[in-house]
Amino acid sequence: MKAIVTGSPPTSASETSIVTLGRMEVEAALTMFQRSLAKYGLRYTTVLSDGDSRTFHALSEAKVYGFIKIDKKDCINHVHKRMGTALPNLVDRKKAQGESLGGRGKLTQEKIKKITNYYGYALRSNSNDVPGMKRAVEATLLHMTSTDDVPNHSKCPEGADSWCKFNRALANG
Repeated sequence: MKAIVTGSPPTSASETSIVTLGRMEVEAALTMFQRSLAKYGLRYTTVLSDGDSRTFHALSEAKVYGFIKIDKKDCINHVHKRMGTALPNLVDRKKAQGESLGGRGKLTQEKIKKITNYYGYALRSNSNDVPGMKRAVEATLLHMTSTDDVPNHSKCPEGADSWCKFNRALANG
C-alpha cells in the first residue's frame, strides 16, 4: 500500500513523495527535522521512540544537522508494554518446543501480570534515574523469585511505604 506524504498542499509534483505506509513515519520525521532550522530556528536533538528505531536510524544516517548528534529516548509506556507482550510470547514459544513455563509455581498469566506491573512501576518511578531504574528492575526480579522458605527482598525498597509487603511488614514490626 502507498500513501502520499506532504507538509502542506503541494505546489508542484516534486513536493509530493510516494512512500509505503511502513516508511511514512520515517519520511515525516525527516521532513520535520530538515525544515526545523530554516522554518523555526531550532534543532530537534532528541527523538522519543516507541521502540521502532527505523526513524531514529534514518535521522542519524541523514545527518540532518550535520555533526550534531540526535539522541533516542524510549517511551516508558512502550517499554512496559513490550515486557507485557514478551513474557506471554516466551511461554508460548517454550510450550511449542515441548518445555513448560506455565502451570503451578511457574510463569502463569497472573504472575506475568504481576511482573509486568512491578516492571512498569520500576520504570515510571525512576524515569530520570537510569541506575535507580536498573536497581528497581533487579528488585522486581528478585522479589518475584522469593519464597517463604527463601525470602529474596534484599533489593526491594525498605520502609513502611515500600511496595514490597515483606519489607513493609518488617518496618511495621
